Order: sequence, then structure tokens, then C-alpha cells
Amino acid sequence: MCSTTHLADAPTRRVLAGPPRSYTLRLAHDVTAAASARREARILLASWGLPEEQADDILLIISELVTNAVEHALPPVALRLRRLGTDGVHIDVSDAGPAASPGAWAATGTHAEHGRGRVIVDALSAGHGTRAEAGAVHHWATVGVTA
Repeated sequence: MCSTTHLADAPTRRVLAGPPRSYTLRLAHDVTAAASARREARILLASWGLPEEQADDILLIISELVTNAVEHALPPVALRLRRLGTDGVHIDVSDAGPAASPGAWAATGTHAEHGRGRVIVDALSAGHGTRAEAGAVHHWATVGVTA
């Protein structure tokens, strides 16, 4: 269950500055997390006026990073998106570090079904990596966009 207001459900209000330049969404640590993250991110990316193809690339990266957090790490899981000027989006998925054992999907899948996420993120992003801080691990990617 998401603990922040969904963009689609937000009350109507006058905002002179336009859409938010950053957004944080706390995600359930379950199989619904990636779909929830994509649904909310799609609304934000559209408000930023991103081309559909680039938004689709960003949504795929989000899916990969969120799925990995749910399958391989401890809760809580959060998605942060930040607009970087007019030519970039920073994606950050945080978790509480590695889980002692993989999630149900990772544990039951075959080796051939796993391991593509990093290749996908590498192909679609301008850069990506991981950084740890007290109590959290951040998996990030930056995507250049034209808007």
C-alpha cells in the first residue's frame, strides 16, 4: 500500500510553478510495488511533458529497480524521481539493504529468468549505480531527456 497521496487522487489546487520537480513514493514490499511505481511515475512524467518513448524507458528502469528491491532487499522501499533541468531525470529506489534470502519469485525462477535487469538499466540510462548510507541503500539511474 502506498503511503503518499497518489498524483491522480491529489486535490485540485492552483499551482503557478507547474508540476513538482521531485516526487517520492513509498511502496509496499510486495508484488504490487512495481505496478504502483509505474502508475504513479507515468502521471508525473506526463506532467513533465516527456516524449512517450523516453517515458517508457524510464518506466522500464523503475520496474527493474523496484522489482530488485522487493525481491532482494529489506523494506521499506521508496521511489524518488527528480527532474534535472530540461534534459534529465534522476531515478532513485531505496531499500534497507540485502535480505537474508531472495523473495518468492527470485527463489522459484530459473537462472535464465534472472540477471537481465542490470543490462536493461545500463542500455537505457546515461549512468547508474548504488550508494549506501545509514539505514538505506540507494539504487539510482539518470536518464537524459529532451523536453
